[in-house]
Amino acid sequence: YNPSHSELKVKEAEIELIKANKESVKSKLLPEFTLAYNNASFKGNAPNDLYYDTSHRFSSYQVGVAVPIFQNGIRNSMKTLDMDVKLKEEELEITKLQFENTVLNLQESIQKQREIVNYYQQKMLPSNQVLNHIHAIFYEGDISYIEFVTLVNQNMESQSNFLDVQSNLYQSIVLLNYYTL
Repeated sequence: YNPSHSELKVKEAEIELIKANKESVKSKLLPEFTLAYNNASFKGNAPNDLYYDTSHRFSSYQVGVAVPIFQNGIRNSMKTLDMDVKLKEEELEITKLQFENTVLNLQESIQKQREIVNYYQQKMLPSNQVLNHIHAIFYEGDISYIEFVTLVNQNMESQSNFLDVQSNLYQSIVLLNYYTL
């Protein structure tokens, strides 16, 4: 199988997404620091009946620290994400094993189908030759109409079987390419 198959890449991306989500949740355990500075001016009368023009500036500073006190919920979320990662990794391994088994089964199936196709091509007379021979012995009167129809139906059934096996072979080859390319 192809280790860079798109289905495997999707599963690997899901694992990386869960890991990134876990890091995001983990960052909530860290304290947060804030620093703010405000500068403003007012024009007009203030509540204290003083008039302020734009030359008066009012500044303020704010400093804050947020420390997570209740950490159980965050830690439980991290444990859940750890379990999700393990589950997705196991799913990825199962998918890889399924790919390997599918490729082996397809290779065996293709080999058998090729043998059958070769048998039909080498052992069975081409359809036109068989039909020409059936028509010839029917026109010569060597066989009855019922025997003629039976032989034509058998020839058509044989050709149909050959086409089915050939179709199955091509479908198996396409599936093998899907898993290996």
